[in-house]
Formats: sequence, C-alpha cells, structure tokens
Amino acid sequence: MFEVIFVFYSMKKRIKALIKELGMSQLDFAESIGTTATYLSQGLTMEKRSFGVDFILRIKQVYPQVDLNWLIAGVGEMFLAGKKSQVGLGECPHCRDMTKTVESLRNSLTVALETIERIKGNR
Repeated sequence: MFEVIFVFYSMKKRIKALIKELGMSQLDFAESIGTTATYLSQGLTMEKRSFGVDFILRIKQVYPQVDLNWLIAGVGEMFLAGKKSQVGLGECPHCRDMTKTVESLRNSLTVALETIERIKGNR
C-alpha cells in the first residue's frame, strides 16, 4: 500500500516537472490534454487523489515524446531519446486552436493591406 501511494505522489511531482519543462501553465496543460484545470490541480495537490490510466494515456497521446516509464515510475529520462523537440503546435489541441486564430488574423491583415493599397491607387 505504501509503495502505491509513493508512486502516485512521485508521479504528481513528475507531472509538475513536465508542465514546467514544457513551459506551460497548469491551465494550458490541462486544456491541451482535454481535461479541466480543476481536475489537474486537485490531482496534483490532494493527497488521496490520483490520476487514472486515461489521464496518463492522454498525456502520451498529446505529447508522444514523453517517456511513460519516467512518468509513471520515474525510470529513465523525461523525454524519449532525442524527442524533446517534438513538442509542437500540431500535437496540442489548445495550440492548434491558437494556430487557427493566428492564421485567421493573418488573412484579415492581408485583406486589410490589399484594401489600403486599392484605396491608395484610386487617389
């Protein structure tokens, strides 16, 4: 029983370390894996709360470069060999939304600049 509690406690510390290493807030990380900030925060801070397999699998799905051996048991390195750089906008749903917003703004700016050029040409 003690070993199981220790593993969950240690895993919480590793999840905090992962979030920090990814340069994300807990809110951004929670959104990126499709959970709420409340669930993540409670899981990280409440002693008797642990994360389920589905939570761990969502981390792996969104961040495939994370070594599950490290995340679950603390064995090995945080990232698979040579894989840290795989953290990319396409892997994170929250980041994909931001990418779409940036693209939309870029298109709006292009249209605005074209309109300004047309107006200048009509003078």
